[in-house]
Amino acid sequence: NRAVSNDTSESNSGPAQSRDLFNNAGLTGQFTIFPNPAKEKIFLNLSAYEGSKAEIMIYNKLGQLMLSRTIGSLSGKAIQLDLAGLAGGIYLAKVTINDREQMVKEFVINLK
Repeated sequence: NRAVSNDTSESNSGPAQSRDLFNNAGLTGQFTIFPNPAKEKIFLNLSAYEGSKAEIMIYNKLGQLMLSRTIGSLSGKAIQLDLAGLAGGIYLAKVTINDREQMVKEFVINLK
């Protein structure tokens, strides 16, 4: 497990942030996204972090924040995220655990 150490302030958006996010897409911790490719929803398995606080952010290829969700205490169950309204394409799920450990994974929305 390697932590991603990018500046994550929300004012720092645009091409540079997008490049950083996608370059770090291989830096993954202990979580999985399924199904991938997705259509209407995805599930994030964060069971390794049960009891921890989690912030989940979904970014498009341009680095724009498309969806975010904060969970005060993770259960052992997978987290479901509704993707309604998001266009088909490549996205990143960025998960921050207890305001410290950051993990990034890429997933695809295929509307066909």
